[in-house]
Amino acid sequence: MKVKVGLLVALILTNLIWGYQAYQFKQDELVSATTIYRLSGTSDSWAVEDYLIIVTPNYISRGHGRLLYTNALEDLEGATDFSVKALEKDSKGSKGTVFHFASNLIDSGLSQNGLKEDFGSIGQANDQYEKLTDKSHYDSTEIEIRWKDSMGTLHQDLVKLSIVKTISLGK
Repeated sequence: MKVKVGLLVALILTNLIWGYQAYQFKQDELVSATTIYRLSGTSDSWAVEDYLIIVTPNYISRGHGRLLYTNALEDLEGATDFSVKALEKDSKGSKGTVFHFASNLIDSGLSQNGLKEDFGSIGQANDQYEKLTDKSHYDSTEIEIRWKDSMGTLHQDLVKLSIVKTISLGK
């Protein structure tokens, strides 16, 4: 009886040890395949800093950029219908929307100096489309900013981003 209990305990312990090692291997694999791209760019009216694209084997996240209006802030007084859209080339070379933020009032989230600290982010599973994208697609990212001034005139500006830093963890 003691032998059977001893064998059962040994079997359970070896399974726990092998299970833990497999879990650690999976965690190491996940971290080692994580790449972070930091992008920035400017246009005539806007600057985008620290837009992030975080890619793991199973997940991708985009956003968290800082948005700064570079012209006279009086131009934004009374502005409405503010939107920020991130566009990226897909594997076939077509531009598509990968992130979108909209607000009725431009001053929602903009500070006194025309800065929006974080215009949000979106994340999703790394599907078949995402697995076909790479650094060249991320380097084609553009931020489209639209707003209506106090007279109701629609303005649009396009900020072309470029990768300013790439961090690969564990590779």
